[in-house]
Amino acid sequence: QSKGYGFRAMFIDPSIKAGLTWKADAHNRVYANVLAESRAPLPSYSYVAPRVKDNLIPGLQSEKVLSYDLNWMFNYPGVKGRVTVFQTHMIDGTESTGYYNDEFRTYVNHTLFGVDRIFRGVELGVDVELRAGFSIEVAANVGDYRYTDNSMGVMSAENGCNLFTGELPTDLSETTDIVEKVYTKGMMVSNGPQIASSITLDYFHPSMWFADITLSYYDKNYLDFSPARRTQMNMYGGTYPDKLGNDMVYDGYTNETYRILGKQERLKGGFLLDASVGKVLYFNNRAQSLNINLSLNNLLNNTSMVTGGYQQSRLSRDTKSYGKPIQAVDKFPNRYYYAWGFNMFLNVAYKF
Repeated sequence: QSKGYGFRAMFIDPSIKAGLTWKADAHNRVYANVLAESRAPLPSYSYVAPRVKDNLIPGLQSEKVLSYDLNWMFNYPGVKGRVTVFQTHMIDGTESTGYYNDEFRTYVNHTLFGVDRIFRGVELGVDVELRAGFSIEVAANVGDYRYTDNSMGVMSAENGCNLFTGELPTDLSETTDIVEKVYTKGMMVSNGPQIASSITLDYFHPSMWFADITLSYYDKNYLDFSPARRTQMNMYGGTYPDKLGNDMVYDGYTNETYRILGKQERLKGGFLLDASVGKVLYFNNRAQSLNINLSLNNLLNNTSMVTGGYQQSRLSRDTKSYGKPIQAVDKFPNRYYYAWGFNMFLNVAYKF
């Protein structure tokens, strides 16, 4: 099915944004924003197997977004800052991944559709001026980003075969994909730490020297979960046809295997310490300048901090025979990303 143009999907996506500001006095301002829009799905998330066939995701539609926030900004002599409360709803989204499926012994494309998520939290930023060129900056974010409902998933073999029989279809209109529920409700969105804070000590000298040191803390960070481990088939089992059309029973997780396979891992929090120092030199009555900056990252060389990772989609079942349980459940453990060790950057910029 790779000859010529595939089916073309058309979307009309309106967007509206509004804001309202109340200036309480010369030092305080309260403002609110609201955004409502729809977003067409990305082409890479619209087809069940874009390298093989032009079949679209079932019921493909635009994602709906509703976002609103309330802000308080203040500015007094020696201290200024902002406090924000925000919430964003994202409905009917799509997500796609690919992996080798040990159950069907082939590479598969697995796309989720009807994905509902919510992002909400509080942000704070404060800048306090001290004496002798010093100031302190404090920033923090406490969020809660999660999936609010179960999704549907469509799994398609990269080689175009029927996943249960392993055979290529004789009729190109024959459905060879598996569409089933994926239990995403309550899972956390893996897009970085949902709790982040930092405190920075800044120094500025009138002769154009500047330096700072920042202590950051990150927490409530989750591994990216695998939709393959939360499908209807794997969570609760089911009956599916084999090559001869006979019913074949797949077992779901036991309590012990769910503890390992089905849950999403929360990573440990940690601290990072960074610093920088710089100097600006002016020439020809400030018509030209030389900016030198040295950045020092992870001064404490904290390489044990896990910054992210993902849950493998591979599952170890010994055969596809009736009644065989999941074996060696820890054969494909989680994968982790670690913080870089101590590193530095020297930036030199000449403006003329």
